[in-house]
Amino acid sequence: MGLAFPENPSAIRMEDFTGTISVVILTFNRPDILSKNLSHLLESSPEFQEVIVIDNSTNDETQGLMENLFPQVKYIRNPRNVGVAGRNRGLEEAKGDIVVTLDDDVIGLGPGDFRFLREKFKGDDRLGALCFRVLHFESGSVCNWCHPCSVEDFALDAFLTYEISEGAVAFRRSALLVSGTYFEGFFISHEGKDLAYRLLNAGYDVSYDGRIFVTHWHDQSGRPDWRRYYYDTRNAIWLALRNMPLSYAGVFLFRTLGAMGVYSLRDGFLIHWFKGIRDGISGIAAIKAERKVWTKETKEYCLKVDSRRPGFIYMIRNRLFRRGVQI
Repeated sequence: MGLAFPENPSAIRMEDFTGTISVVILTFNRPDILSKNLSHLLESSPEFQEVIVIDNSTNDETQGLMENLFPQVKYIRNPRNVGVAGRNRGLEEAKGDIVVTLDDDVIGLGPGDFRFLREKFKGDDRLGALCFRVLHFESGSVCNWCHPCSVEDFALDAFLTYEISEGAVAFRRSALLVSGTYFEGFFISHEGKDLAYRLLNAGYDVSYDGRIFVTHWHDQSGRPDWRRYYYDTRNAIWLALRNMPLSYAGVFLFRTLGAMGVYSLRDGFLIHWFKGIRDGISGIAAIKAERKVWTKETKEYCLKVDSRRPGFIYMIRNRLFRRGVQI
């Protein structure tokens, strides 16, 4: 049964919040790490009500693995690979008041983490999504950092953000009834930020809290080398057009497309940057039809978050001379 949008979205917050938790894991051709993830989750974390695995149309032994070793887990196979939007099926099927979404190679939540999430959402009815700290499985250092502030200063803190780390985040399910779920057109890249903007427009906050953390094993299966250079570029154009006021969009696109052009040239993927520009522009007509610009409150929120953005020298030092980014 899918998400049912109420006639009066403002009435959602009046419902009883019991703190039930669903865990949704998206997988694609990674049966070994998926098995490791599920084994850890089921053995160490009795604080949730259900686990749902969304199979993004794998062509390996994933289905047999689920049927034979994890029959207690709800298994749903998408008819085709729709990228990150594959999570939508899990978000729609989940019954919990809180829905935790993980990548198949993101592991580490335990009973204390689920109790922590329950208290966070129970104590703040404006909280729509809570992002976790993500650690690299070998080095233990923070990875997958997407927030507009320096990882050195903020990784252990709690703060408001407009980024969603899709494979390491918890949602208030009732907030998604208002905002909707992931936009399928992106496939991958910037879809978290797009959803965050819609949560903000609906009157909810998006937060990060470094006290809850997971480990990312970075299984490279299904991660072609060129993907971020193309999708980050194309989707930046669509993200701006779908959401941002023109003045903000101009600065965002200048900064983002310029940076991606430099990274693509540095790493040998300039052709994919050009393809991203081409496809981003060719899709403008369709994307424009769905444009829902920020509310005044969302713009003020985003500008406040941006006030923590590191300066130009920091970005040069930490990104220009580092080939590739694991995402």
